[in-house]
Amino acid sequence: MVNVSLNVPNYNIVPAKVLVILSIFGLFLLSGCDLQPGKQDNGAFTVSSSFDFQTTKTVDIEISAVVNPAFPETSITGALFNGNPEEEGRLLHYFDLGGEGKASITRSLPDKLQELYVRLNYDSRDFLFKAPVLSQVVTLDVEFTGDNDNPVVNSPGSDYIGSDYGDTSVPSHYFAYYPGKGSFGMLMFEDLWPSFGDYDMNDLVMEYQIREKLNPADMLLGIDFTFVIRAVGASYKNGFGISFDELSPGYVASVQGYSHTEEYIRLRANGTEDQNSSAVIIVTDNVSSRMPGFSNVIAGERIVKPDTMTVSVTFTQPINRWKTGFPPYNPFIISDGQRGREIHLANHQPTDLVDATLFNTLDDASNPSEGRFFRSKENLNWAIHIPASIPHPASKSKIYEAYPMFRDWAMSNGEKNKNWYEDLPGHRIPEHLIDLRY
Repeated sequence: MVNVSLNVPNYNIVPAKVLVILSIFGLFLLSGCDLQPGKQDNGAFTVSSSFDFQTTKTVDIEISAVVNPAFPETSITGALFNGNPEEEGRLLHYFDLGGEGKASITRSLPDKLQELYVRLNYDSRDFLFKAPVLSQVVTLDVEFTGDNDNPVVNSPGSDYIGSDYGDTSVPSHYFAYYPGKGSFGMLMFEDLWPSFGDYDMNDLVMEYQIREKLNPADMLLGIDFTFVIRAVGASYKNGFGISFDELSPGYVASVQGYSHTEEYIRLRANGTEDQNSSAVIIVTDNVSSRMPGFSNVIAGERIVKPDTMTVSVTFTQPINRWKTGFPPYNPFIISDGQRGREIHLANHQPTDLVDATLFNTLDDASNPSEGRFFRSKENLNWAIHIPASIPHPASKSKIYEAYPMFRDWAMSNGEKNKNWYEDLPGHRIPEHLIDLRY
């Protein structure tokens, strides 16, 4: 196999009739994830039951600044970046230090990230700082003195980079971007739960970009999603949704942009799914209505243009962060239009509509009383989140064959090879990957 290169100006779009024929033929040749229950093939590696396959972590960020007495009335606004903004750093979060000169921000960051860049706008100048991510805490304590040319950094490990005349003033609304402004994260699913499947993690490959609209108190006003269906490696008519586990549906004013072509999803007037005590957004009830089955998973075959959806959620009032959780929140697929067959990230709770009789059957070893969900008997997972856009495994190529460092990462409880998915020597095996450039 070779990598597939797909460029926007030159899509080799397969005609619809041909896709239908190929998809039917593919049922005989590929049949999706075709392993039998109890025949899980995980390459004989063992994962601890305490490992949850998380590639991100929740980080508390504390920023404080003492202003120059010569400019006591000058406010300080700022922005967070995941790298040097003068190079390739992406904007993560706007903030305002307010009258007390302090800002407390909690957000999800890639587990591999070791430092943040902070840009403060003070006295009509932009000051750039670098702060280490120590465990799950980032602290930046700055003091502006004298002529402001050399602010004092009081927090250990943090550095002052430099300044220029600019404007990092916060726009009329604050925004937080996940995984960063202009970048995408990725969700990959297997769809045969409670049977395991072939572990190529491409039955649905969904990219996402999230923009949260915030008020000055860092409370949520609304969320804009951009979803890109990159690949469908199955014949099932799978749905895709997002659950805000601790958020009551009544806090949602409206949902716009979802795509429903089947008849098994019931909605409230505000666009959330009915019969759920949490706010659940069904983005699409049939991914295959937007991209045919077995698209973009076989090198050189069935290559179609990725499909983009935009979904907007507005709230009736400012929402505390703990009610929604952090992006990508709680994403899941609905297997083959069977509403009760939900498949979530490891240890993420199901919605009220899950068929609980499927837990702890076939290859599944969920234990709801212990908060254990969607884990196999070997402690493996049916879905994974990557805070970056990466090539996805080709059909029948297990994720650890495509990404050899995945195995060591999982076996070490996530302590080793936290960058297993990055484009580094030995991290990717091209013949096991499909690389769509668009």
